[in-house]
Amino acid sequence: MSSLSILALLLLLLAHRTPPAQGHPLLTTYITLIKEMGSLLSQPPALPKGDLGINHKLTLQDRTLLRPNLEKFLDAAKNFENKTQQIRKILPEFRKVVPTAPSTNCSISFEENDWDDFRRKLKEYLDSLRRFVNDKIFRQTTRSSSGP
Repeated sequence: MSSLSILALLLLLLAHRTPPAQGHPLLTTYITLIKEMGSLLSQPPALPKGDLGINHKLTLQDRTLLRPNLEKFLDAAKNFENKTQQIRKILPEFRKVVPTAPSTNCSISFEENDWDDFRRKLKEYLDSLRRFVNDKIFRQTTRSSSGP
């Protein structure tokens, strides 16, 4: 084996051992976090049959309310400490990716101490987050593939 190919192999190995860049996680990491929270919310007991009202759905799907709704979920999760420990660790990560909003007066509300209401609304919110992050990934890959 020539010294040039050995050098190339060493550089390749070195590149794979470099630590990840500091700063924001990759957008695909957020998709993984969303899936993890979804599986946590799907654990027994199963959600009772029922659907969110149209106003709640619209509030949770509104991209301008992603940040205020995130803050509401973080506050509400404190009421379910024994059930949301992992969710409370994951949710703050989304502060890095969701846009800030000028107003919180239209953000989501919860039935007091109602775990099922919290889960149902968080599942809908996760769908909105997933769409938002997927759109960001799409724009990012489109921008990078189109060149300078």
